[in-house]
Amino acid sequence: MVVSGELKMRLVEYGKFKIVIMDAPCDENSHLYVQELQACGVTDVVRTCEPTYSPELFEKVGIKVHEMTFPDGAAPPEELGELGEVSATDLRGRNPIDS
Repeated sequence: MVVSGELKMRLVEYGKFKIVIMDAPCDENSHLYVQELQACGVTDVVRTCEPTYSPELFEKVGIKVHEMTFPDGAAPPEELGELGEVSATDLRGRNPIDS
């Protein structure tokens, strides 16, 4: 786990995918998350919680932010799984770890 002040992140590898699980950034600390995500080679962020930060800084450096929110503590809705499959398929075509 990466811990930098209040910043907490965990890198999980699943097959060819590298997944970072993290606390929700806020506008005041999003620059720290962007730095760590860039260091991990992250290309996309999936926001599953209520918005607590502007995606602008992430997108400015090439990290695409996807909105797939559902209530905290609840299981993701079935359609979220379907969207995940589409997103994973889209990522395979441009993710350098596929080569």
